Amino acid sequence: GTPHVPPEMSRMLLFLAAAGVSASSGSNTVARPPPPPAPPIAKNIGDVISTTVGSFASIGSMGFIFTAAQESMARAKVSGAARKAVPRFVVRAALMNAQRWGRVTAGFAGGRALGQVWRGADDQVCSICGAVAGGAAAASSIADMPASVFTFVAFSYALDKLTGSGTAGISEARATAAKTRAPKTPSLTPGQRLDKLLGVQPA
Repeated sequence: GTPHVPPEMSRMLLFLAAAGVSASSGSNTVARPPPPPAPPIAKNIGDVISTTVGSFASIGSMGFIFTAAQESMARAKVSGAARKAVPRFVVRAALMNAQRWGRVTAGFAGGRALGQVWRGADDQVCSICGAVAGGAAAASSIADMPASVFTFVAFSYALDKLTGSGTAGISEARATAAKTRAPKTPSLTPGQRLDKLLGVQPA
């Protein structure tokens, strides 16, 4: 007749089978890197001012160093009496470029931060606010301002659409961060999982 398998033996066989499936599936799973943390948003006018000033200082400094190095290499072969005027030309060009770089990036960062204070979130409207401020700061004159603003807004809108960086991506990052901070429910032990599978109530 059919051999009788003791309940404890069947329980052990099911446990070993479940452990083997879990191990094989875990070995084929590729660990995903954690999502990047959501960037902080501006909460008040003080945040807007600090963001604007910080952006101008950091990017303006980069522009000064880059332009000074570029102009120095371009005039490295100047000799004679004109050589004495090279430092003055280098510094003037570096200051002009640093001021332009800092002004445009400060407009972008400050406009976006102001939009965050207004909206209470970081979305595409905030991105457009930054593009408007950046375009206005990049204009060489008041007459050139409308065309500059239109160009910057169109480019920013197209870039948001292409890269998908907008409300969806930022909201997803914040939702993921919230889930990570949320307390996790205790996991079942292998014996408890097997009891649940067999429908056995623990004593």
